[in-house]
Amino acid sequence: ISQYQFESNAADDYNNSDVFTPYAGLIYNLNDSISIYTSYTEIFLPQDARDANNKRLEPMTGNNIELGAKGDFFDEKLTASVAVFKVQKENVAKPDDGALPLPGGSYPMHLVDGTSNQGYEVELNGKPTENWDLFFSYTYSKSEDQDGAAFSTHLPKDLVRLSSLYHFDGALADLTVGGNLSWQSKIYKDKAGPNGERSEQDSYYLVNLMTSYQLTDDAKVQLNINNLFDKKYYSSIDFYNQGFFGEPRKIELNLSYNF
Repeated sequence: ISQYQFESNAADDYNNSDVFTPYAGLIYNLNDSISIYTSYTEIFLPQDARDANNKRLEPMTGNNIELGAKGDFFDEKLTASVAVFKVQKENVAKPDDGALPLPGGSYPMHLVDGTSNQGYEVELNGKPTENWDLFFSYTYSKSEDQDGAAFSTHLPKDLVRLSSLYHFDGALADLTVGGNLSWQSKIYKDKAGPNGERSEQDSYYLVNLMTSYQLTDDAKVQLNINNLFDKKYYSSIDFYNQGFFGEPRKIELNLSYNF
């Protein structure tokens, strides 16, 4: 049960009282290792966005349904899960392309009804050995408006994540090394230029590495290298026809001590 009230000097005060957003879930154990589940929830999200008349937009509403399965295998050395989902939303705030800033510096938005997002996700967590942890995930997500046209194209349809962490033993028991790789498919935004040009960011991958060494029970030194290959890419292309570069290669050396 939600209650939301906003007051200001402007003529756009509003409140939402006793908004009921139910959630329900069901899990069924097929056996000792595998379970299936389903869940349903409604959505209510007040948003700090304004239209071209500087009037605050109504909260976003909708629902989300999910169906999945999860299992533990090889004496719990491997955990696998798969899920399919569908999200339907009303009152989704979308920027007014080419609009001038509002008083205060924000940009006007307008509401879009009947949007949907659907897809699936696969995750694998494993321990090939006692000292080695692996994680893999793949997500496919597709968004459409009420006419079936592509929506939220500034977000990737495909996203892959792979990470690994290894803890040494023996003489190197205080040493840990790890890394992760992420890859995402192409993103774009139509009508990003004055003549209707399309803004694009091709698919790209990033690699991060880390290593740490436990100097004493209380002191640890850690080295992080983010964006190992110094990839140049846009992390965002959806803010009013502007693109923002992702962080270049970054190297950090930290020493921590617990008193």
